[in-house]
Amino acid sequence: PLNKNDFIYVENVAKTFVAAADMNVPSGIYNLGSGYATSVYDVCKIVEKQLENLDSLSEQILKKGQPDETVNFWADMKKTERALNVNYDTGLEEGIKQYISSMQLKEVL
Repeated sequence: PLNKNDFIYVENVAKTFVAAADMNVPSGIYNLGSGYATSVYDVCKIVEKQLENLDSLSEQILKKGQPDETVNFWADMKKTERALNVNYDTGLEEGIKQYISSMQLKEVL
């Protein structure tokens, strides 16, 4: 649960792909992410708070999970930002909120 990854909202990914398709950028590798590492535990806490306004499950996952961080990964966005002039308007908490809302809407339909 303490491993960290770079989480990015799917709509931000889609916007970047559209921007890249419409621009003439040099060939190469372009990282895509938020530029920040967030632990799986923190993501679980955000989801649990938004769904149940609790964090008891997240706390249990933390207690029973591996006690140290072995992964800490984030995207270096400098090249991508320069080439594509990207600016993400949906942060992690808002992205999770929108995703949960879309899943809840699908259940209603």
